[in-house]
Amino acid sequence: MVSFDHVSYRIHYEDTSVELQPLNFKLLRLLWDNANQVVGVNEILEAVWGSRSVSSDTIKQRVFLLRKVIQAEGICDFEIKSIRGEGYKLITHYSAPDSLENRPNTEQMDVPKVGINILSPRLILLFTCFAIFISVFIWQKKLETQTGQNNRLALWLYTDNQATKDSLVKVRRLLTDRVVKSQKYDIQIVLSEFDQALSIPQQARTHRIGLLVFLALEDNTTVNARILEPKTATILSSYQIQIDRVTQELNGQEQLIEAVLSLFNSGKLVLTKDMLVNADHPIWGELVQIASKNN
Repeated sequence: MVSFDHVSYRIHYEDTSVELQPLNFKLLRLLWDNANQVVGVNEILEAVWGSRSVSSDTIKQRVFLLRKVIQAEGICDFEIKSIRGEGYKLITHYSAPDSLENRPNTEQMDVPKVGINILSPRLILLFTCFAIFISVFIWQKKLETQTGQNNRLALWLYTDNQATKDSLVKVRRLLTDRVVKSQKYDIQIVLSEFDQALSIPQQARTHRIGLLVFLALEDNTTVNARILEPKTATILSSYQIQIDRVTQELNGQEQLIEAVLSLFNSGKLVLTKDMLVNADHPIWGELVQIASKNN
């Protein structure tokens, strides 16, 4: 079941708390209040944006971002469907229990008695083994899912200046090409821009980013690159890359790439909630050591 906190713009689902952008929060609340019903575009515009004039494409973008957050947080009790030519519908997947009227009257039924002793040692052993097998299977699947959600690398540009941004785009393109050629791990490159209006952890959750590299131009020939753990915005290591203005080659990029690949190959980027909230957990020292050994 999902609950809404209108003060902090958070939704609470089981043991997960997710902070949303105010507009995304209003949109989800509107769809939730009209669950399993089509909500028209005009109704959405009036309820979420009020008197502001926005296009239908803006709604599509908001729905897209909302879906990504829902998917990233593993919320599966509902989904948002686009209804062509009408609007959007939030479909819940709760299974309601049978009503009393539809339940069989066991008192009137002739139920055969089966001679099975449920306390039999063999049955207890069988059930125990089965339970262990299921637990291990679920744990492996969960680990595979977590690993798959932590193999994304984002190379974000940190600048407000268009000329600087053009230079950084070239550097990012060269780095991306080298990472793809060098990788011994299934790394997905996320080509998204850093939004300074949003927190790093919030953007990382939206794009399911496993590792983040910030690129900032210090001068005409020097780029500062910082490797961050995105869910906590913790800096693991810093590197400087020199740009050869004649050949357009990057000097110092190999150390950065080696550090990125070492972090992914270590398997330590799949962090538990205890690791994320505990700044003194040994994992942070391990991650810093891995990221800095080639520095």
